[in-house]
Amino acid sequence: MTADTAPKILVVNDDPAIRNLVHRFLNQKYQVYSAADGETALALFEKLKPLLVVLDWNWPDTTGYHLCQEMQRRTNVFAIVRSPPHRRS
Repeated sequence: MTADTAPKILVVNDDPAIRNLVHRFLNQKYQVYSAADGETALALFEKLKPLLVVLDWNWPDTTGYHLCQEMQRRTNVFAIVRSPPHRRS
């Protein structure tokens, strides 16, 4: 499988450390794309049509639930892995 044919995964999280960690973990076998906000996430989702979205649930500009609804509205085949909440210091 070449990089061009590898399945696409979209990582949506406002924390750059989490985005980078998930990207490094999955980048060996998948094309991994990242978004730091809801607007970018929806634009990338439309453009890339990823196989999987790893989605943070709490956002400054929207909610994970809203993003999930919007993404499901835009496609009929969709999988989401919800990132567990973490405490911020």
